[in-house]
Amino acid sequence: MDISGFMVRFASEEACEDHLIKLRWKEGFRCPKCDSDQFTLIRPNHRRNAASRAPLFQCKSCHRQTSVTSGTIFHRSHISLSKWFSAIYLLSNDKRGLSATTIAKFVQVSYSTGWLMLNKLRKAMADRNGLYKLGGNVQVDEFFLGSESHGEG
Repeated sequence: MDISGFMVRFASEEACEDHLIKLRWKEGFRCPKCDSDQFTLIRPNHRRNAASRAPLFQCKSCHRQTSVTSGTIFHRSHISLSKWFSAIYLLSNDKRGLSATTIAKFVQVSYSTGWLMLNKLRKAMADRNGLYKLGGNVQVDEFFLGSESHGEG
């Protein structure tokens, strides 16, 4: 997907939330405490920082409230999901690696926020990669190792 298609698909917080909901609960919401599928959706309209908060799913059986972001790198983040998704897109489409400055400029956050986002994303990628091992013949189209040579020989 090119950047214009990405920006159209994830243009709003609701689009990002819907995508996370589909990824997290492929067969519909299940309460993590009692496994019930009955819930009430609580929109953040009247809560503090409502614009940047994901809706809560409240179980009708045990009344536990669960956010689609709980247990993810987005949990308790005051950064909007659309900014997180933009940073993920940028990181996943860059061959040579990315700096916190680049993320901060692209996502329009401070350098320290860009640095935090980049480190959370890198840690999540490393944790996920640790679950899988390559086997058999592995073919690589291109890769970058090290840096440009400096000085003589």
